[in-house]
Amino acid sequence: MTQAIIVLGAGNISLTRSILDSLANMATVTIEDIESGIKDGTYEIAENRDIGARREALNQVLALIKAENLEIIEVPIGLGKVLIDIGTAHVEDVLTGLVSRTYDIAGNADILEKLETLDVARTVYLSTIIEHQTRAKVEEEALSELREARRAFGVIGNSTDSATSSSMALHWFARLGKLFLPQAQPVSPEGRAMRFNGLFADAFAPIAQTDPTLQVRREALKAAVRSDYKDTGDSEADLIHLTTLIQRAAVQMEDGAVLGLDGNRFVIQWDAHAKTHYTAGETLDVFGIHNLREHELELVHVLHDTWRASIAAANEPAAA
Repeated sequence: MTQAIIVLGAGNISLTRSILDSLANMATVTIEDIESGIKDGTYEIAENRDIGARREALNQVLALIKAENLEIIEVPIGLGKVLIDIGTAHVEDVLTGLVSRTYDIAGNADILEKLETLDVARTVYLSTIIEHQTRAKVEEEALSELREARRAFGVIGNSTDSATSSSMALHWFARLGKLFLPQAQPVSPEGRAMRFNGLFADAFAPIAQTDPTLQVRREALKAAVRSDYKDTGDSEADLIHLTTLIQRAAVQMEDGAVLGLDGNRFVIQWDAHAKTHYTAGETLDVFGIHNLREHELELVHVLHDTWRASIAAANEPAAA
């Protein structure tokens, strides 16, 4: 079983209650299994010396879940990392057991849901780490700027040239104004993508439980709402906004919308009247790349240049 590496850090990660509950349940099963194994000799104490720290971390998370009556719960980064490590160990143990047939499939039918939970949690965790690293870099630059300003004002105070002193003072006031007035911090494309993926999974899961037709349309809906989603940095507000976008896109999905390709590379489409998916047995070439909508390109792995070229070719007048 993978040993958890406990890394404590400052700040919080934002997880939905359902994701946090699932992580806590996986941690509970794993910790109780280890504690029981230590008692009966199945596990060595020497290999699980951190079990007390794991139990304490789990107790803190359970107390947090009980105390917070919110859909989005702020979890200290260190606790989040511990839960993800334990959840990873739990899933690895289950998968190993299924492969070796030590565990039965019927008793672990939720393994795919657990894998998705871990994927979302890791995405949110890594996105938060990137954000904190960026903030730390900005803070270090700010401290460096302040040190330079302090030295500069010392020089200004001792100067006998009032014109030069005034010019230097204005220069440093401007620099310090940029430093302390709110500035929009750029977010990398990778960071935005990770945040979108995490929030989409959080928003989609509860909606999909109420509509069985959504799961097969998951990636198509994700592609459809991506361009309309605007990241404000407010996790709760962004989650609500994304939920609304998904619900609207699901209702408005047009008849014949492309959902992807099946195992035979045939185009899968949506039947808006029957509320189900179908395939007409057409490959992408037969279907026509030029008939794709722009947001559908990623669903069938078509480049924008290929799509534009296909549209141009389809619009060319036929030879006489």
